[in-house]
Amino acid sequence: MIILIILSINALISPVKCGFYDYPFEGDAIVHTAFVQTGDELHFFSETTKREKEMFTGGGVKETRDPVDGIRSEECARLSLAFLSREMGIHQGPLMMHSSEGAVYSVNTLGETTSNRYRVPPFVGSRVAINGTISRELVIHNPFEYPLRITDIASSGGGLFVQLPNKQDPLYPANQQLWELNPFESKHVANLLLVGLKEANSTAFALVSEHFIRVSLLPFPFFIPSSSFSIPSVLQCTAAPGVFPATDILDFGLIPYGDKSKELILSVYSTLGKFTDWEVKRVTMEPEESAAVYLEYTGYPPIFVQSQRVGVPGPTTPIMKVHIESSFYSNKEPFQRHSGRLIVWGSQFNVSMAYTVGVYTGSLQMEGDDGCLFDGLPSNSRHSIRIRSRLPISIAIYNASLPLEAMQHFTLRLFSRSVPLAPGEVAPVFLLKYNRKAPVGYSTSVTLHTNISSFAVPIHVFDGKVEVHLNSPHQKSFDFGLVEKNDSRSISLEIRNPNPCSISILSMRLHYPEITRLFYRGRMPLSKEHSELPQWRQKENKEIRQGMDFSIPPRSIVYFDLILRVLNETVVDSDLEIRTDYETRIYPIHYQVSRGRLLPIPTSLKFGSIHPGKVAYRTLQMFNSFEEDMVVTEMVPSSGDSSLYIDPTPIPDGSTPLLRSGRFSNIGKVLLMPPMDCPYDYCYLGLRIPTPVNLPPNLAESNLSDGQWFAHGLTLPTNLADIDSYLYKKARSKFEDLVARGRNSINSSLTLHTTKAKHIKISITGELTWPRLLTRSSIHFPLTAVGNFTIVNLTLSNPTSEPIIVQVIPLVIYPDAEALVQSFRSQLASPLTSNIEMNETLMFSLRDTELFTLRSESPVPLLREELEKELRMNVPRFTLSAILQPHMKLRVRFGFLPSDYTLRSSLLIIRNNLTMVEPVVVYGRGARIGMEVENIKSRRLMHRFMSTLTVRRPFTVTNTGEVPFTIVNISINNFPCENRGFRVLNCDGFRLKPNESHVLDIAHTPDFLSTTNEADLQLYMHMNGSAWVFPLAATIPPENYYNE
Repeated sequence: MIILIILSINALISPVKCGFYDYPFEGDAIVHTAFVQTGDELHFFSETTKREKEMFTGGGVKETRDPVDGIRSEECARLSLAFLSREMGIHQGPLMMHSSEGAVYSVNTLGETTSNRYRVPPFVGSRVAINGTISRELVIHNPFEYPLRITDIASSGGGLFVQLPNKQDPLYPANQQLWELNPFESKHVANLLLVGLKEANSTAFALVSEHFIRVSLLPFPFFIPSSSFSIPSVLQCTAAPGVFPATDILDFGLIPYGDKSKELILSVYSTLGKFTDWEVKRVTMEPEESAAVYLEYTGYPPIFVQSQRVGVPGPTTPIMKVHIESSFYSNKEPFQRHSGRLIVWGSQFNVSMAYTVGVYTGSLQMEGDDGCLFDGLPSNSRHSIRIRSRLPISIAIYNASLPLEAMQHFTLRLFSRSVPLAPGEVAPVFLLKYNRKAPVGYSTSVTLHTNISSFAVPIHVFDGKVEVHLNSPHQKSFDFGLVEKNDSRSISLEIRNPNPCSISILSMRLHYPEITRLFYRGRMPLSKEHSELPQWRQKENKEIRQGMDFSIPPRSIVYFDLILRVLNETVVDSDLEIRTDYETRIYPIHYQVSRGRLLPIPTSLKFGSIHPGKVAYRTLQMFNSFEEDMVVTEMVPSSGDSSLYIDPTPIPDGSTPLLRSGRFSNIGKVLLMPPMDCPYDYCYLGLRIPTPVNLPPNLAESNLSDGQWFAHGLTLPTNLADIDSYLYKKARSKFEDLVARGRNSINSSLTLHTTKAKHIKISITGELTWPRLLTRSSIHFPLTAVGNFTIVNLTLSNPTSEPIIVQVIPLVIYPDAEALVQSFRSQLASPLTSNIEMNETLMFSLRDTELFTLRSESPVPLLREELEKELRMNVPRFTLSAILQPHMKLRVRFGFLPSDYTLRSSLLIIRNNLTMVEPVVVYGRGARIGMEVENIKSRRLMHRFMSTLTVRRPFTVTNTGEVPFTIVNISINNFPCENRGFRVLNCDGFRLKPNESHVLDIAHTPDFLSTTNEADLQLYMHMNGSAWVFPLAATIPPENYYNE
């Protein structure tokens, strides 16, 4: 809305301050444009070249007398000033006026921006191509308790057009009801289109005029003069080829905390040209990695945005399906507005689009069970329905409606024209009449229309019956079988309330409480009965005493344990009575007293660390101390535990195990197998890969898309880092959520029944963990001489009972390695050094790939071909790619070839469809190698033998480097051990660690053919083919040397 202020201006500029207060606003309004009124005319002014902080604009002076004379003394001029705010809050700035006399007058301006009561945000700054279009629905809210009519919607031009929402309706807009808004109603009345007409920056406004409809119910005529409000928009139109968004903003509206918003599509179009398809590489968001914003690609990779001629907009291409999971936001504040940007990255260009959502806490709820109607109620009965407001603000209910199909059973009316409700207030809102009997289980809803939103409250017809289930072979009684004196047994009891309303248990009475006790263990919604393991259920230990009553919530299960403790050898008849408002059930309790018991060996089965897909087992034995033999009739896991299996000991005749008196008996194996391929929270591992020949049945669309993205990643696309980061974080967040809620601990049980003794419980414990395909989380290469090679042998293993796909990639050949490091740095078990190797292919290399020469018997090519045949796609040969069968192991050789002496780190990436990505940190440093003989380095040694006879002399060889080496060959002038009169007496190889020494004994026998004899001592190491050379020399003294 534009607020116009009329000022009286004289020589003293009075007033010196101009204020705009409570200016209605919502969204990012544009500050560089103003409406300026001169006389009776209204002009549009665009001031896009001015500074952004200049929020107050104005212009135009109406002359009162002679236009040449200007403003005379004591005369006034009228100046219209408009306040167009960009943000909510208080804004201020000066208004400068220059006179023909050279004087400058200043007026301070102050304005405060609040929310727009019509809830119409302006267009944010939009960028569009020539002939391109950005559209938005114009939805107007009537904030009044009286009807409102839209009379006119006008555009100022500049590329802003108004389009009727339904062009095919011949009555539109002649039928005025289509533009009439009931009290507190929001209606889609038109579409606003921003069209790029010419290459320029333009500003435009849409002006909406409205007035109240006469209300004849009032005792006096009620008319209000027409009013209007404006919708500003700024458009940047360019002729340069590029990629553009199809909408200016993704507005998810107002949603309650905990709900999922409507799904919007992020779409773009291109003007790059017919032969220039723009490939989508990845989509990111700001603020980075907001968990509340859920992104899902609209199609399978790769996604291309096509275009027509250069500069001509092509078809709109949907990229992402986007919705908001409001539960990821904080609910500390009653109302919050969240916003950000989605950025679509592609080749040469990227496109960003803003998003916004308002989240509020609370709702309108039916008070108690007012909306539950018992099946036995007579027809034409009336019920007053109370509503409690859980909203943080006061609201007004102005209407209540029923679905068409429910009108044959019910009618309703509000108690007053509008019912106000303060936060936390409870009040009767409408009267519900039960006209015609509905079948049991019938459900409908009443929609309450308020000034902020619509809320549905349910209406149900129920019969009040509950379902009782005993964790026992006998469902009609509690049968404990043989029990020893002073021994205790327990039987679990479940009471299910399938009704949509609470059921009160008036009595759970034990007729002999001295030997039986009843304990309340917890409850669970029926919807989570199969999605949660038994150990996740709420654990309580509250005894139910005589006379206590409690309520079972709608569609819930409550769990009890009935405990029997035999005090003496007398058998007492007892039973459990369960009574509600609608029925009574009685369950007898049976047992027999005998000497002896069944003892499990071990007393509890501990499985340790386990994960989905892994099969672990423990052997179970039983010791029978009863005086009679028994036959095992049944072994039952905890109710609902689908991860426990029993493999009984095979018996030749096919009968069940026999427990002989006084002996140990082997019962069989108990297997714990957490499932891997299921939609529940505890199935946090595994990704089914759909193939053209084997599509998994009943697979959710999102999982299918994720599996297709993983398969696409096997081809190493340029956006592989984003694919891997998305898949890994999605799976990892499930596991971390289990740990945060303490649901990774397994505490289950197994119940054994025999022909005599029953309900023998064996506890089962374990812990769900995150598995690894490689047992090492980091690899430390030993010091390796520069120019030499070190290889470590690694073992990849499939820890599951299902085949998995693996692809091993060194970081140096990973596409966009920097993005991968940035995404996984916080997930690494060991930190990376400052020097991360991403360029030199041979420094950290995978030796078992077809990039290197493989042995003829190497299985690597066959493994890759098997994977390509299964997926019907090509996989790069310079990666190690394979299908690992259950519990299969694969040896991997990883090499390090240093080129300098710097400590470097890198990553070995193990892509797989079990944990998605397993990064392994590798470290390596090049080392110096050095050797000296008699403290003289290679090629500088000149040892002289001054004798005419055979002489022998020791030479000390020292390792002066940083790595050990082994001398494998000692030669003299390319002949082993002896040549030209020199002979190495101890010519065997030896190994030296850094700073160690070894003595070589070298003898020389002259041949008297010359006075000086020279040769090269050559020492060959294991790590290279070249020799370390040390020159030797022997000299025969002249004849006078001895005469002297």
